[in-house]
Amino acid sequence: MISGPYLSTTAKALFLSIVLSFPSLTQADTITIPVGDQRPTDADMVLPERGMTMDEVVAEFGNPNQQHPPIGSPAIFKWQYETFSVYFEDSTVIRTVFHHQPKDSTAP
Repeated sequence: MISGPYLSTTAKALFLSIVLSFPSLTQADTITIPVGDQRPTDADMVLPERGMTMDEVVAEFGNPNQQHPPIGSPAIFKWQYETFSVYFEDSTVIRTVFHHQPKDSTAP
């Protein structure tokens, strides 16, 4: 049989020919993700910006629909609004992320 920790050249060639004979193992589908479609088409939409405080966000955008409890240290908070979420480190905005809005609600 096989001696030592390595396969012989013949065994490697046999293994490779078996693997390549199965097209499902050697082919992949390409999935296209429309990154540009993730942002709403309203280019004038204003969002919380990095560096804003929680109080400034509430003053400009109102209270969030949902506030998640802080995680970690420093504390990271997540506030969810209808179309976006705001992430805070302590009380300062570090990121705003749009929620996925499917264009066709009947699609699977």
